[in-house]
Amino acid sequence: MEKCTLLIVEDEPLVRKGIISIIQSLSDKIGVIEEATTGIDAVEIAKKLSPDIIIMDIKLPEMDGIKASSLIKRIFPKVKIIILTAYPEFEYAKEAIKLNVSDYILKPIDEKSLKDLVNRLILDISEERKSESEKETMRTRLEQILPYTKMRLAYDLILNDIEDTGKIQQLLRSIGIYFLPSTVLVVSIIDSKKLSSAEVYSSLLLKEEMYRILQDKLEGKYKSFVVPFRFNEFVIFYSPESTINEEIKSTALSLGRYICREISCKLRSVQICVGIGRNYNDIYYLYRSYLEAMAAISQRDIKGDEVIHIDDVEEIKDWQILCLSREKGVQEYIIKKEKIQAITAIQNLLGEVYKNLNNNLTITKSVALYIMIDNFRVVTKLGGELERLMSLQARYINGLIELSSFSDIVTWTSLVIEELVDLWANTSNKGEILEKAIQFINEHYADDISLKEISNYLFISPYYLSHIFKKMTKKTITEYITSIRLEKAKELLTATDLPISQISTMTGYKDINYFSKVFKKQLGITPSEYRSSYSKGLRDVKGYK
Repeated sequence: MEKCTLLIVEDEPLVRKGIISIIQSLSDKIGVIEEATTGIDAVEIAKKLSPDIIIMDIKLPEMDGIKASSLIKRIFPKVKIIILTAYPEFEYAKEAIKLNVSDYILKPIDEKSLKDLVNRLILDISEERKSESEKETMRTRLEQILPYTKMRLAYDLILNDIEDTGKIQQLLRSIGIYFLPSTVLVVSIIDSKKLSSAEVYSSLLLKEEMYRILQDKLEGKYKSFVVPFRFNEFVIFYSPESTINEEIKSTALSLGRYICREISCKLRSVQICVGIGRNYNDIYYLYRSYLEAMAAISQRDIKGDEVIHIDDVEEIKDWQILCLSREKGVQEYIIKKEKIQAITAIQNLLGEVYKNLNNNLTITKSVALYIMIDNFRVVTKLGGELERLMSLQARYINGLIELSSFSDIVTWTSLVIEELVDLWANTSNKGEILEKAIQFINEHYADDISLKEISNYLFISPYYLSHIFKKMTKKTITEYITSIRLEKAKELLTATDLPISQISTMTGYKDINYFSKVFKKQLGITPSEYRSSYSKGLRDVKGYK
């Protein structure tokens, strides 16, 4: 434990030296000892020292101990103050207690009483430091997992990988979001001009800065949260206050314009477009709002606007109905891994759309984009490898933008459908992945293993591994690792006489206190209680044998 600092405030030299002598016997717990003879000096020294404990006489020159304690407490609320008093000043002592000083001690000072009191305060300080350390560790861990949790949530919503609305709400609450989004806005970086020498950003730093601006301007001010998505894209999940469609659209458009103004003001070299999907009160259909927002962005060259709502692209309304009725056929062939049939179906669908839209090439591109993003969504939901699918999707979109003829659109889409079917067909068997993950955990549970380390070993994305593991075992990887470690700990506790600290290390817990905490939380008793109960033959401890 880090040693405490202590300030002694006493104007009588002999008393002060006596206190110092007593405190010095606690040198293993007290590091720095400072002295003051007046209340004013005490306040000034406290400002520089930031003491953990102050022993303060009530009667002092210039400023009494009560006033000095009050001023110091305002600056350092957690400081422990012991008031020194003689019987005649007992009323002062009671007044000091009202100031939330820790305790008081009567003169003449009893050595044992002072030592016991200081030791108790040192123990309190130790517990407070430990609590603060644990809170800081928890805050750090939450900050580390927050981006991953938001990204996972975004994928679940966009890919319609939703089994239970309650679980989605629970996941949202875990990151401080207490509403269900119903509208999606997509912010896309259209053009980033060459930055001046004073603003040299890498593309990553630029995106990080945009992310910071969007979070700062939207989250908390609106019912929304922002997730950085593919390359130059941000997805904003938004919950409008109104329930009237016209008002929802108007508010979403205003929000989009606000985003454009803020980005333009802060990052003048960056040009963006905001696409807005429709509002869906049922979260199972929120993925459609994302597809619509993407389709709206694809109309930027025609509309010439920075902010485009899907309802303002009249032509899209007709082909959306067509797509919803026909794209399922394409998806069924992809799922069955029937490559030729899938390619034929997508070519027929695009041909019909192109004809019905009077050979409008730009709208046909939007149709292709809408259909293909939905196809990627379906394959990902079935368990396709996320990173490869997102990479293929990005290549498809970037390639589609450059095309200038219908035949090129059909050819490019067909090639990507072919690659998509191959990717799905070659996806590793889920059971085999699960078996290898469990084997790795069983062999390395004593090490500091993590989701990332296991996924690297299996050459798959952490998101995909986490998804199939939870789906097939009904446990998270962390929960499974904990269960394996505790089973081994129970075995070692009952079959060996090894110290609990050694068993803690052997089962992957470097901190015995944390090991005991996890053990008791999961099993209801501490490791030592478990061992004691077992050794006495009490094998009917609740839940154990």
